Amino acid sequence: LKETNKKNLRVVALAPTGRYFASIISSLEILETAAEFAEFQGFMTHVVTPNNRPLIGRGGISVQPTAQWQSFDFTNILIIGSIGDPLESLDKIDPALFDWIRELHLKGSKIVAIDTGIFVVAKAGLLQQNKAVMHSYFAHLFGELFPEIMLMTEQKALIDGNLYLSSGPY
Repeated sequence: LKETNKKNLRVVALAPTGRYFASIISSLEILETAAEFAEFQGFMTHVVTPNNRPLIGRGGISVQPTAQWQSFDFTNILIIGSIGDPLESLDKIDPALFDWIRELHLKGSKIVAIDTGIFVVAKAGLLQQNKAVMHSYFAHLFGELFPEIMLMTEQKALIDGNLYLSSGPY
């Protein structure tokens, strides 16, 4: 799907794992509700998964991708949800997905990473100012994996150019 014009706003939400959907579902609900209240007709959302297949989460809840991530060469906003425990999931992500995230960022897409989705942004090499926010539960692991990046554990959010990081609601 090619670049959108200024009358449209495309949001792609990446559900990285099959366990934690709240970070992307709640984000999409907030953005869609805001667009509805603003009577903005050009708002489009898509959900993608790393393997382009449905993900089954806790309680049997499933997320169905609405498109393949490879079909997007641009999106206005990319939301990267929580990956749960990075030790269990970060190395299972296809390296091509990190390339895609870097490419979107280079083309001007705003990248929003929530909770442990920040590990994905770090592994993609996008933390240019070497700063990140992280929930204290995963701060030590983040420091081990990315020692060059300074963690702001007392801060809940960080904006760095087109990167928007949230340590999560906990």
